Amino acid sequence: MGFRVTRKALLLSAALGLCLAAQAHAQETAAPRESPQQQTPPGQPDLQDRPVEVPPPSTTPLPATGDQVQFNADQIDFDYEADIVTASGDVRMFRNSDRLRADKVTWNRKTGQVVAEGNIVLVNPEGDAAYGDKIELTDSMKDGMVENMLIVLDAGGRIAAQRGRRDGGIITVDHAAYTPCAVTDSANCPKEPSWKITADRVVYNPDLHRIRYTGARISVFGIASIPLPVFSHPIGGMSDDGFLTPDIRYSRTNGLQFALPYFFSMAPNRDLTITPRVYSGVLPMMQAEYRELNSRGAYRVSAYGTYSRRSDDLTVPLTPATTKNDFRGYFDGAGRYQLDPNWTASASFRLTSDRTFLRRYDISRDDRLRNNIRLERIDPDSYL
Repeated sequence: MGFRVTRKALLLSAALGLCLAAQAHAQETAAPRESPQQQTPPGQPDLQDRPVEVPPPSTTPLPATGDQVQFNADQIDFDYEADIVTASGDVRMFRNSDRLRADKVTWNRKTGQVVAEGNIVLVNPEGDAAYGDKIELTDSMKDGMVENMLIVLDAGGRIAAQRGRRDGGIITVDHAAYTPCAVTDSANCPKEPSWKITADRVVYNPDLHRIRYTGARISVFGIASIPLPVFSHPIGGMSDDGFLTPDIRYSRTNGLQFALPYFFSMAPNRDLTITPRVYSGVLPMMQAEYRELNSRGAYRVSAYGTYSRRSDDLTVPLTPATTKNDFRGYFDGAGRYQLDPNWTASASFRLTSDRTFLRRYDISRDDRLRNNIRLERIDPDSYL
């Protein structure tokens, strides 16, 4: 048995309880509906846009306390025997800077289960929009599951998955895909993104601000190319220590070459990359690069070093000095600083231990290394 009331007769107590339950996890567990413009192949997460409008910000002042929610719906049904509350018809919820829209929200007060259904979209304070058809939350109001979800990031990337769940604050999605590329062409028609990452499982730990992929593969123009069994990366514009993409090549002078850079994030504006380089034709070499950006400007310093014989270059005469191992290296630095609104200083320095080091290790073919210092003054009336 139940009865129906209109918008004007909403009961605030039931509405607030329902909104708190739905808001608790809608941000991480929104699930998308199939795009009418392009049917996604079975078993593939859908990265295409959803035909759901993002709710505009509330036109009335939001509740002062963070645990209260502003709520609107066309109608609310109460089933006293089953103890179920149902809100339907363009349901909208506002809490702080979060906005949620759904066609229907059901709250079973006996089991504590909250279900949002139909054209779900939620926007967080950062501007990320999560789309879906159905969300089921557990009695804790902190854990839940979702089928077929799409999250469009404000920075331009998007994540889609067939299934997702949140357990203890950790979000896990299965059969997921991520791309930072556009999914429509100039005529606004759906298209395959230029590249994307697909994975059997993706785990996001908000405390660590890190995403971890299992069974991943990079697809370029729809062709799966590079397998990545296990890897991870930070999110939110953060950087972290770790290995970068290895460099493998072959040359007639040095043979097979392999380099594996390691990145050190020293601060948001400073980093260091150490790269050991191994060759089949010559002794190994170490490379280091330091970069820094500050309020006045930026500079970069690179250094190469090895311990080898100069006679390995073949163009050097065989002498006691060239046939013994010795340090060989190269230094390269450049920077530019804005001293004040009119004055700018810049400089570049290059220094090597011997004439053949750069060519021997395929660093540069320059036969002369130029160093310079420049000081410029530019104002509306002159240039110096």
